[in-house]
Amino acid sequence: MNWFDDHKEALRAVFAEAKRRIANFPEPLGGRGLAYLEAFDVFKPDTPKNYICYTLPYWLQERYPLTAEQCSRLSLANLFVMLHFFVQDDLMDVPQDEWKEQLALSALFHSELLSLFHAQFGTDSAFWTCYTKYIAGWAGAVANEQRADYFLTDRAQIAAKAAPLKLAAAGALLLTGKMSELTDLEDLIDDALVILQMADDWTDWEEDLAEGNANCLLSLIRSRLGLAPEEPLSPQIVRQHIYGGSIMTDYARFAQRRYDQLPDIASILSQLAAFRDSLSSGLLQTAADIVRKREALKLGGLNHFLSING
Repeated sequence: MNWFDDHKEALRAVFAEAKRRIANFPEPLGGRGLAYLEAFDVFKPDTPKNYICYTLPYWLQERYPLTAEQCSRLSLANLFVMLHFFVQDDLMDVPQDEWKEQLALSALFHSELLSLFHAQFGTDSAFWTCYTKYIAGWAGAVANEQRADYFLTDRAQIAAKAAPLKLAAAGALLLTGKMSELTDLEDLIDDALVILQMADDWTDWEEDLAEGNANCLLSLIRSRLGLAPEEPLSPQIVRQHIYGGSIMTDYARFAQRRYDQLPDIASILSQLAAFRDSLSSGLLQTAADIVRKREALKLGGLNHFLSING
């Protein structure tokens, strides 16, 4: 995991600065904000690791001549982007009577990210055009997620749900005079975001099925069964397709096939490409393990039959 290990010390400083800023929030939001950050702290065991959010600026250094200070500022800003939009996502799933503190905390996270970006980009900078585009993309994607099957009909919307993290990429290109490469870089990041969502959806399919959330793996299974999104799907049927059929192999191969469609800069941004490959390789390994265990069970059954009938 060189794409993470190479940047550990820089990221420790980024997380430390985030903690310092959040500690200055008025209480009880300071304490709540620190607890929220800790829940996603990359250096804490057993926390969700959202590497691409805060490590992206360091990956981009491979092609774009960002200074260490520029990287740390973009990483810190993107960390607050992550926190702000994670709170927004949480608000969509909790009762309204729990909104008050979360809305206030989200506003403070948003204030921090704006302050960090404004310190680097003036009001007339093209950065703010990108800001508007990414926020609008996120809003449209999350608002319509339950009305459309993105995995089957519009996979760009899967990436759009995390579009704000591309603010660090747009900022990096502006700081290094490389805005002509923005479209290719966006495509590369979007590809990683789709594969990241696919990997998460494999892990979370039982929870998503129970809660009625969108899920790429469940979408693929529904399509194979000819089911509409609103038609019921049982955990037993899902397990049958995962462990008794080829659905995971097909799912993993889709992730791998996307690599052939990446823009040329993928070969230069090797750490971003390696991060993306780690996700698709993980899915391929999962699929292979399922097939191997299934074949072992079949062989075990045959051996048992021969032992009592030989």
